[in-house]
Amino acid sequence: MMGQQLFDLVLGTLAQAFTAVLWLRVLMQAQRISFYTPLGRFVLALTDWAVLPLRRILKPRMRWDAVSLGLVWATQSLFVLLKMALFGQLALLPLGGLIGLVVLGGLLESFYVLGYLLFFAVLFAAVLSWVNPRAPAAAIAEAIVAPWLEPIRRVVPVIAGIDLSPLVFLLLLQVLAIAGGQLRFLLVRLLLGGGLG
Repeated sequence: MMGQQLFDLVLGTLAQAFTAVLWLRVLMQAQRISFYTPLGRFVLALTDWAVLPLRRILKPRMRWDAVSLGLVWATQSLFVLLKMALFGQLALLPLGGLIGLVVLGGLLESFYVLGYLLFFAVLFAAVLSWVNPRAPAAAIAEAIVAPWLEPIRRVVPVIAGIDLSPLVFLLLLQVLAIAGGQLRFLLVRLLLGGGLG
């Protein structure tokens, strides 16, 4: 039990941190946010070693950074596989179930990290908009979260000069996190042969 907690604390934190930076790279590229900023240089410094060699091989031509997205999923899938191997869960599954758990588990964990990244980005952008809206970081944060808040802003009106879309978005993220946790639990039960009952 303690070994599992230590594994989650160390390797889990490293995998999630690397995944979050890769997601940040994807979001910045999709929004055409300059990487010639302290944040951009930080993101490139932490991810270029993995992204650039694959880009030379795959040569993707897309608005969305397909290589970084693939690395997001691969990082989380590898973490799921390592966790299962270290705690003796590989022998419990047939090969098909193992592949399914690693593939779907990697996807679920990837979106979990994206959810947490967006949660803190929206919170950061909201606080900066009240405290120091002219700060350079405020423009970057707003550019990252704008595509996620825009659909909500079309529905939820500004009340007395206060934009409530960040609050609505954070509530939606909490609902998705609860639903995702239930889905992860059901997925593990199904693949281990426990059924839905």
